[in-house]
Amino acid sequence: MPIFHKGAAHLTMPSRTIRDGKACFTTHVVRNHTPIFCDHSYFSVVCESLTWCRRNTGLQIFAYVIMPDHMHLLTDVTSPENLHDILTRFRRFTALELHRRIKCDRVAWALNSLACGDNDQLLWESGFHPVDASREDIFDQKRRYIHENPVRRAFVRNGQDWAYSSARNYGKLDWCPMEIDLVD
Repeated sequence: MPIFHKGAAHLTMPSRTIRDGKACFTTHVVRNHTPIFCDHSYFSVVCESLTWCRRNTGLQIFAYVIMPDHMHLLTDVTSPENLHDILTRFRRFTALELHRRIKCDRVAWALNSLACGDNDQLLWESGFHPVDASREDIFDQKRRYIHENPVRRAFVRNGQDWAYSSARNYGKLDWCPMEIDLVD
């Protein structure tokens, strides 16, 4: 399939405050903004890993988009500590697996741009800058932002046409790369 398709406790994370058990918006940028997400097998690493996290860690995924050089998530877990731990492990696993696949595929331009040498864990830029999205208006704004990201970048005219976006789930389209926790 082508990429283009027709009152809680608080924890301070790096410069952000997230409420326990509330929605959180995060951005994950590939090192040097390298557009590694150009092959379905690379997208599938992220989707399969997020699916595993959703099924095994209690991570709820309300919205996502995987762009060529970054991804956005709108998630929820029982506590900010869990969110940080889950996303750190997700990033470590996907970095190792994506770097392994890029090496196997001999994608020299990506390896050069990533410039991580033998350290396969340096695929992602440091940090993922969590933003509290527990208020309904902020949650809705972040979900719209996520779904409109491929439209703003002029990859598609409608967010549902981007294969690796939860806009497809909300549009109840036939093919979605992963299940999410839908919110009306």
